[in-house]
Amino acid sequence: ITGCDSGADAGPSTTAAALINVDPELTNFRSAAFRGTVLGTINRYSEDYTVFAATDAAFQAAAETFQVSVGDVVGRPDIEDVLFAHVVQNSELMSGNLADGDQIVTMQGETLTVVIVDGRIGLDTEDADSEPNAFIVAADVDASNGVIHKIDGLLLPTE
Repeated sequence: ITGCDSGADAGPSTTAAALINVDPELTNFRSAAFRGTVLGTINRYSEDYTVFAATDAAFQAAAETFQVSVGDVVGRPDIEDVLFAHVVQNSELMSGNLADGDQIVTMQGETLTVVIVDGRIGLDTEDADSEPNAFIVAADVDASNGVIHKIDGLLLPTE
């Protein structure tokens, strides 16, 4: 896992939403989040959030898997539910505190299970297998209202 420098100063006024807005690796996550209330939610100062933000490469991989364009993935009718499966409310989960087998309930209601593979932190949705659906590729991007972890896969809710 590597740290991330988004180019923005994570000072007291830089929310998770503001950091996502300026991160060049999260343009598809940002575009999808603008379609609903996700960015507005993670812009609140009154609560802490952990955001598992899917990178542009993750959106590209999802598009290839489903044989559609990235625009089709970003424009999915259920994209708000998909993105809320990447957000944990009232919690700032730093990577050093995540242990194999930990279960994390997202704002969408999906339970993610932490799976450690060769020292890498993976996240498994409630799908049929126990393999990680995504790995953290850049951890602990500090925000004034939580933390962002960039992930290499799109977490699709099972419900």
